[in-house]
Amino acid sequence: MIIKLVPEPKRTSARDANAYARLARYVVNADGGVDPMTWKRTADYILDTKNNGEKTGYMRVTNCLGDDPADAAREIMNIQSLNRRSTSPKQYHVVVSFPAEEVPEESVMRNIESEICATLGMQEHQRLSAVHIDTDHFHMHIAINKIHPRTHRNVTPYYPHRKLMTLAERLEIEHGLRRTNHGELAALPAKPSDMEAHSGEMSLTRWIKEKASPDIAEALQSGNGWAGLHKALAAHDLEIRPRGAGLVIGVKGNKKLSVKASDIARELSFKSLKGRFGDYVPPSENARVTPVKDTYAKKALQTHKESAGLYAAYQREREEALSARREQSRISREARKDAVSALSSDCAARLKSVRRNGGLSYAAKKRLSLDIRAERSAGYAALNARAAEERASLREAHPLPTWNGFLMRRADNGDCAALSILRSKAARERRASEALLCAETAEEARDIVFRHLKPKTAKNGAVFYRTEDGGRVIDDVSGVHVAENSAGAAFLALSLAAERYGDKRLVVAGDDVFKEHVARMAALEGTNIRFADAAMESERLRLTEEPAARAEASRKGKTIGEDGLTGADKETGRTKPKGRKR
Repeated sequence: MIIKLVPEPKRTSARDANAYARLARYVVNADGGVDPMTWKRTADYILDTKNNGEKTGYMRVTNCLGDDPADAAREIMNIQSLNRRSTSPKQYHVVVSFPAEEVPEESVMRNIESEICATLGMQEHQRLSAVHIDTDHFHMHIAINKIHPRTHRNVTPYYPHRKLMTLAERLEIEHGLRRTNHGELAALPAKPSDMEAHSGEMSLTRWIKEKASPDIAEALQSGNGWAGLHKALAAHDLEIRPRGAGLVIGVKGNKKLSVKASDIARELSFKSLKGRFGDYVPPSENARVTPVKDTYAKKALQTHKESAGLYAAYQREREEALSARREQSRISREARKDAVSALSSDCAARLKSVRRNGGLSYAAKKRLSLDIRAERSAGYAALNARAAEERASLREAHPLPTWNGFLMRRADNGDCAALSILRSKAARERRASEALLCAETAEEARDIVFRHLKPKTAKNGAVFYRTEDGGRVIDDVSGVHVAENSAGAAFLALSLAAERYGDKRLVVAGDDVFKEHVARMAALEGTNIRFADAAMESERLRLTEEPAARAEASRKGKTIGEDGLTGADKETGRTKPKGRKR
């Protein structure tokens, strides 16, 4: 299920008195003019006589005096006319669409509509909604009046997209609907994920990334120019061609089936390819007759339905563990509460007995009272220590499963769907890591890493980030920490640290692999990072100067290896590169 907010046309303004009427006429598929009084009655909307009943399934009017959409539209327009101060549009258009062949019941659709409006904070607002069934994908339109019927204020939801994505995930589980990766949708609106969620079929973008990316990467590094790239694409029955001001990659012989080249990889943008190979050169006859390995064809995503069932099982397992924890925690809290009460009562009685003992001197009473209070404090400390041990034992006895760990356990038991999801995730992380390591500037790396971030903030102000290549970064009051190492996590940690500490030299703690990632990311063009560690700073400087040295050697017809020596140096037996002249 996908929930989309349809932006208002640019011409629409608060002064457009007929804006809601046009939207409502489209939603209910009314036959008539802009004025709702010219529309036909309710029965005609439901039967959809204009389109022989093939467009509108059923319709709903909410928070209006009647059920007739024409009367409701007139009522809403009258309410809108009472607000003369607002300068923003006074209507909200929401579309809820479902994958092919999924048709929820009317009661489910009514619940979904109510939940959406409640999430937007518009449960009291007037609205018209209707289900359209004239396309391959069952979908519902909701036309909401943003003007509150009593206060007459123009209400605009605050950052609604993420709230609606979270709501969609919850509703899919509650009503047993097919699952959609809403995280990807939030990061890449109107991208291949939309098409896949609607159709359940693999998009051309995903297919090219999974099937042709290795050959494309090899062609870019081979130095064979446009001919090499054309040949690599032709092996998959693809071609790259100009369109507008850029380039597209499409299926041969199909002008409509194509995607932006830069959506596959930033190295395939027109600017990058022109800088690498020069002006565009059409494919030669040799490229046209290249043997074809495979061809794109629309097919169902193998893990779409299976992932929904697996995720529901994972959530059940997690909820069971949480329930067991809560029950054991409740028992432990009650036992501790009784123990604290008994200790307090015992110590209070003993203190009272000491105070009332007339045979004791003042000094003796004071000494005994201090001993009792010390014993009470020690008892409280012992109870707290025991409670901490019980909590640790409870977490160990009822661990909360992670999604990745759950999939690994299911795959170990022979679940093919779980194994397929794990492999797909690993492939996605590998592609993200490779794209990041191939970035030449900090701006390119920033676009790769920050485009997919979905940070979460804890109550103590700590912010948790997870990068697309599997890394995890925590930014809290004590500093920036990398919980799971990856190239993306290294670059993100560098960016956050640079923003927090400015021009100060950074202190980096971690293993050698992490330090190597950090040094490589800091060497990108456009970063202004310095390290306190002399070895890391030396490595950063070496990596920064290496591309220029390679370019100079290439210009002179020499090559530089990973050890920093040119081919001529190796032939003459030199053990280190020449030093700079002072």
